[in-house]
Amino acid sequence: MGALPKSGFQALTRASREFSGRMINIAKGIISGLAASAAVAGAVFLAAAVDLMNVADPMQAVSGVTMTPVGLSWVLHFGFGTFICGALFALLSPFLPGPFWIKGAVFGALAWLLIIASIPAVDHVATPQINLGSILLHLLFGAVAGLIYGNLVEESRRPRSRA
Repeated sequence: MGALPKSGFQALTRASREFSGRMINIAKGIISGLAASAAVAGAVFLAAAVDLMNVADPMQAVSGVTMTPVGLSWVLHFGFGTFICGALFALLSPFLPGPFWIKGAVFGALAWLLIIASIPAVDHVATPQINLGSILLHLLFGAVAGLIYGNLVEESRRPRSRA
């Protein structure tokens, strides 16, 4: 019987599976989710700095739903985007159409639709805020996650030269 992995990340790396000729790698999905979460955070801060946000800060809205301070909402944003959405993107990418950045944009759009549909179930008083900023942030998340994940997967497929 083989030895157990030394860390959870090693276990995730070994969780790579071949699915209909395409690689699914949860660890690379998590890395792409972290990068995409950082891109969304940067876009939110940039939009707030140049006064482009015509609605409340999304993290302020999350803190209202979860009854947590805004700082903890950012932690939840990064945790959910990194571990849940990143891993889910890795699992779903073989089923999504197009190159990886398109797969990511489709994933982001589907995530936005799921959130809009689930708001009434979470908070019966709140109405979903359907605005361009929310859609664009989810599309940005997806496109960045797809681009990073695609590059990581393609890099692992390239033969390594012995130089």
